[in-house]
Amino acid sequence: MKARSMFRAVALFSLLTIAGSYGTAYAVESSVILKTGGIFLDNPSQILEDGVVRNFESSSHRTYGLAYEVRIPVRRDGPHHIAPFVEYVRYYHNFNPRTGGDEADASVYLLGAKYYFTAPDSPFHPFFGIAAGYGRTYVPTNRFGREERIFDSSSAFQLSA
Repeated sequence: MKARSMFRAVALFSLLTIAGSYGTAYAVESSVILKTGGIFLDNPSQILEDGVVRNFESSSHRTYGLAYEVRIPVRRDGPHHIAPFVEYVRYYHNFNPRTGGDEADASVYLLGAKYYFTAPDSPFHPFFGIAAGYGRTYVPTNRFGREERIFDSSSAFQLSA
């Protein structure tokens, strides 16, 4: 997804969320969240479409993410909030054997919701979240003497607390 289409998706999500919450007359807050951390593979040995077995490092590097969420109160006088969100995560894994390159480039796009148990002005923000989306990975390879990139995609699922 190009930067322009990602921006359009976030803008559309923002407008729909604000428009949907406008009629409730509740205070709505939004947040942009920058993330970093690590992604760990459950199975580091994988076979892609070229039939080569690659052994990926189990932990990622250069991992970052960007999320946008809008908090909507569940009740006018209650501390609980629901926060629909969109999230983009990008990370890299090294692999062997090196088949034209040594680094897989992965991106994940998620759409989900969080349930916050405290008010936004609280110093702590315990929550439970769930999201689903789409992941894609590019792996460089050298097939038939030509540099190519293998594209692999899958569904993504996230539980967070």
